[in-house]
Amino acid sequence: MSIMPARAKACALLGAMLTLAGHLPVATAAPEFVVNNATAAARNNPAGAPLLNGGFIVVWSSDQPDGLQINVYARRFRATGSPAGDEFRVNTTDGAHGPAVATLNDGTFVAVWQDLEAGIRAQRFAANGTPLGDEIRVNTAATAAVHPKVAIAALANGGFGIVWTTGTDNQEIVGQRFAANGDKDGPRFRANKTTAGFQFEGSIGSLPGGGFVVGWTGDDTDGTTEIFGQRFAATGDKVGKEFRVSRKTKPGDHKTEPTVIGVDGDAFIFAYTANDDRFVLANVGVFGQRFSADGAKLGPPFRINRETFSTQQLASLAVRANGDLVAVWSSAGSQDGDSFGVFGHRFSPEGARLGREFLVNQTTAGDQALGKVVVLTGDAFVVVWSGPDGSGTGIFGRRFGQ
Repeated sequence: MSIMPARAKACALLGAMLTLAGHLPVATAAPEFVVNNATAAARNNPAGAPLLNGGFIVVWSSDQPDGLQINVYARRFRATGSPAGDEFRVNTTDGAHGPAVATLNDGTFVAVWQDLEAGIRAQRFAANGTPLGDEIRVNTAATAAVHPKVAIAALANGGFGIVWTTGTDNQEIVGQRFAANGDKDGPRFRANKTTAGFQFEGSIGSLPGGGFVVGWTGDDTDGTTEIFGQRFAATGDKVGKEFRVSRKTKPGDHKTEPTVIGVDGDAFIFAYTANDDRFVLANVGVFGQRFSADGAKLGPPFRINRETFSTQQLASLAVRANGDLVAVWSSAGSQDGDSFGVFGHRFSPEGARLGREFLVNQTTAGDQALGKVVVLTGDAFVVVWSGPDGSGTGIFGRRFGQ
């Protein structure tokens, strides 16, 4: 299973450092379950979002049995983690991969993906999984991208924002806001001001006050890659200047795979992967950086993973109802006993560690990776990931909390 691009690996979560509290009790974790109900093809790249009825939706890429096509599928689940129907195909136009999904204020949800011609497409769904209207063409012109990641976030005004990478010789991070009915809300915007080199791996996080933050990986002047960001108002106008998220280290160090999430009061947190050997013995770890509502850094970057003898990468963040944060990531080096495993950690709103780092997957044979965390009602959350299922790879999940 392909886990990462070559340059570096990972992603990361949250706050300041220390404070080890009590264990995360094993009793709060339900048995892992299989997300997909069809098993004749390889499945990968899961993503999820909470539904307003307390359940959740999971989307993923799936090879077709004939091996000639990749499409995007989804399945709804109840708050208990039991399926609320069979899996269903998301895209109408053949050929789709790299999906993301977000639930809007009215209970509908939107899935987005890239098609085979480097077009970005989206589809709205009612809460029961019924398609609403036709596919939405997000970008006006398909331009092949080396790093074709697409990201989506529900916005406080009831609409949603999508960001993606465009360009070939020089790449940039662009985005488009949409109203809840799927109509475009304003013109397409460019997140990055710097245009030299490649800007890729865009991420978007909504802010409670109505704005949003876009983050990305960008080439720096000395041949390294760093994480950059830009704040936006609810109108789509830029707020302040492009800013550096990651701390500058030394030539040869790379920061990649950013993700960003808004928290109370329009503060936000970035997570990213870094191969800074001053922090982690394996030279690749998951780190985070907290920001205040005005875009100021709150303290230095912090390490999310505690294990430092293996590569840690591909972080996912979520905020629980009580303000606590949950981070999950992929860990290589047989930390779970065999190849890749998915691990997690909980943090207080201030970034203090709550409990210990915990193993998400129960099955440890083969690669368990690409974990995504989704917060449910109360203090519950679910993690979904890709792992071996006997016929290739499947999508698995596990519920934590009450």
